[in-house]
Amino acid sequence: MNPRDPNLRDFVHSIGVFTIDLSMVEWAVGHLIELYLGEAAAQAVMDAVPRNQERSKLLQKLVKKNEVDAGLKASILESLKAYEIHLENRNKLAHALAVTVDSDNQATWHGLKSKSHLPITASTTTVEELAEALKDLEALKAAMLHAGMFKAQEEGYQVLAGSIQIGPPAGPPLPKKFREVDPKKLEGSLVTLKKRKEKSIP
Repeated sequence: MNPRDPNLRDFVHSIGVFTIDLSMVEWAVGHLIELYLGEAAAQAVMDAVPRNQERSKLLQKLVKKNEVDAGLKASILESLKAYEIHLENRNKLAHALAVTVDSDNQATWHGLKSKSHLPITASTTTVEELAEALKDLEALKAAMLHAGMFKAQEEGYQVLAGSIQIGPPAGPPLPKKFREVDPKKLEGSLVTLKKRKEKSIP
């Protein structure tokens, strides 16, 4: 991917904003885990559970088991559903091996299912779809930060110098997953390269 290509500038900018905003949500997930477990226990747990998806599942379990405020419980669980979709979308963008843009300004992001597995995969987005995803992510970020403040207030911490009582948060919209491309339509698949290599071994 060449960020100097005029056709990719809007996409590259959007990926940067997307990554930064999602990093704030990742922080908010850790903050909520700390509020449920306490600082020391949360740090030990997060050291043992470094993957974002696993931390999301952990927070879901903590909320379902321990949260007594029905509104906060619903908001966090809805937020975590949205968060996992945003994580999946972000990974498709950030871990792409190559990007192509067609005449309709639709980008195809080529990548692997994981660092060690084949076959190659691809997903497609447009600038407009990325803008919509960023709008949904902004709503998720606001909901998660709000949930953290409300939970802190619930636990007896002073929020905003104790001068404002923060009401329960609302859940964010559920984002759309970026469309997958049929692997059979991908040319130059790494699967082909793997087969050729296997055939060359005596």
